[in-house]
Amino acid sequence: MGREFGIRTLFVWQPNPEYGYDLRFHLFSSQLDPLSPRREGYGYAAENRRSLESVPGFLWLADMQAGLEKPLYVDDVHYTAEMNRLIAGRIAEDIRRRGWLRR
Repeated sequence: MGREFGIRTLFVWQPNPEYGYDLRFHLFSSQLDPLSPRREGYGYAAENRRSLESVPGFLWLADMQAGLEKPLYVDDVHYTAEMNRLIAGRIAEDIRRRGWLRR
């Protein structure tokens, strides 16, 4: 649809606490569903990351929280202000890299 209307689209695979995040730092890890389909879905996506990244306008951020040893969530899945800034920075960096910004 974006292509049809001349609109650039960016699809971001966002971080999730159940993939690549040390849950010792998750203040609400007890709220996470141990049977959540996100666990399997993120694992499957990671295995197929190369094919996902070949899609124009795709950005993989699922594992950007690996190694960040601090609270990044304000509840089971919503980000802290700091994590929102980190994600926004990575998206902005990708948009600049693609040359999508007008000067």
